[in-house]
Amino acid sequence: MSSYFVTNFPIFCICIAMGIVSFSHFKTNKKNSIYVFAILSLCLILSVTVYLDIYADQHANILLGTWMTYLGYVIRPVCIYFFIRMADRDRLLPTWIFYATMGLNALLYAPALFVGMEFAKVAYQYIVSGDTPAELLMVRGPLNYSSHILSALYLAYTIFISFRLISMKHRDDALVVLICAAFVVTAVVLEATQLAVNLLNFIIAISCVFYFFFVNRDVDRRDALTQLYNRKTYYEDVARNMARVAGVILFDMNGLKQLNDNQGHEEGDKAIRAISQAVLCSLLKDMSAYRMGGDEFLILSLHSGEKELLHVAQDIQKKVDEAGYSVSFGIAYHQEKEDVDTLVKRAEIEMYKDKSEYYRTHHIERRRR
Repeated sequence: MSSYFVTNFPIFCICIAMGIVSFSHFKTNKKNSIYVFAILSLCLILSVTVYLDIYADQHANILLGTWMTYLGYVIRPVCIYFFIRMADRDRLLPTWIFYATMGLNALLYAPALFVGMEFAKVAYQYIVSGDTPAELLMVRGPLNYSSHILSALYLAYTIFISFRLISMKHRDDALVVLICAAFVVTAVVLEATQLAVNLLNFIIAISCVFYFFFVNRDVDRRDALTQLYNRKTYYEDVARNMARVAGVILFDMNGLKQLNDNQGHEEGDKAIRAISQAVLCSLLKDMSAYRMGGDEFLILSLHSGEKELLHVAQDIQKKVDEAGYSVSFGIAYHQEKEDVDTLVKRAEIEMYKDKSEYYRTHHIERRRR
């Protein structure tokens, strides 16, 4: 028993530390905290199954070895599923697909539980070696790799999620998901080639922790309503990239106060979200978008020139118009010895000119906030 605790001591440390951290973040990030608890709990169960499987092998206990192997095959895809639930914000695949595939996986390995029966060989079957001392030998059936195939499909889906995050301009998120998937794939390969034992449990736990800390760090950097970066992150990014900023796009919504007054703040929030989606779909790779507060947004460009900035602004304007809303823009390009604050002030002047023109042409009396 002591060997089990020594071997799995890193997992115990991870579970204790993450239990404390997840509990402290439970109110602000309930969903991911629950998934972290689930993944780490399953990793602990897997560590027990591995230990008991080794014990069964050493003592030629067919029944115990069969059940522990069965639990390992069934639980590992479930761990990856919970990680997918953390990373997949939009839930592109319905939950029932995952439940159905995990249930099918459990059924495919179920014949092995009927120890000694001929049909048990379709999944796997243990036999006792004739050596002294006797050990268990696994005879793999045609369905033995079902769990590996399902895990591979789940991992492929996580990679798909990462590429989709890239298309949505969440490049940091995508990188973290890809790194976690690479960790797990490497662990699977090392175990499959018998270069490592009991490695996957550790890697799943570590990947879970890595992603959880990234998500909570990223939550603090993003605006809760729009998922654009917040004002605090803007100041951090400006301080880090002061010399590299090539241009600024500043814009805010026309008529938000009237919309809130006439139709309620929920409709106003809906409009803000629609504008943020238009922004995310229009950004170039070197650009970052921020919600500065209320209905005011700002885009920082590190390399793009006048032509690219104008194109992005026009693209956002088109998408916002299609959504049934309106925004006013101000664009400023970097000039020699000009800092970001000066750029923003110039963009602000242009934005208010555009806003005044909007209210004039639409014959609307502008109401000061």
